[in-house]
Amino acid sequence: SPASIHSEALKHFRGENMPKNLKKAATLFRQAAERGHAGSQYNLGIMSYLGQGVKKDIEEAAKWFLLAAQQGKASAQYNLGSLYFKGIGVKKDLKKAYEWIDKAAQQGEPKAIKIRERIKKQLDAG
Repeated sequence: SPASIHSEALKHFRGENMPKNLKKAATLFRQAAERGHAGSQYNLGIMSYLGQGVKKDIEEAAKWFLLAAQQGKASAQYNLGSLYFKGIGVKKDLKKAYEWIDKAAQQGEPKAIKIRERIKKQLDAG
């Protein structure tokens, strides 16, 4: 199941009862992510963003954050909103940035709550 693959990936990522292996973790996260596991989609996004176990690729990170964000994962919504805000890996879009940051903030994501008003002010200013 995607959940058990995700758990196995986490063990490789953290080095639990085995040597830490980011490449193996990324491979397993991808398997679960492709089967719709939001946590794996998010983790693969982070690993793509940082170049952990996979080639650094911000556009790829944005793709995985979007899939997890669409499933309601607040941390992915925040990260995706941040990418839209900065125009990194995606075309800069304050409206989309606000939409995703707002969704994350509504779920209590602290970083999203902090930045939401700043984005709103920029949007309102045009």
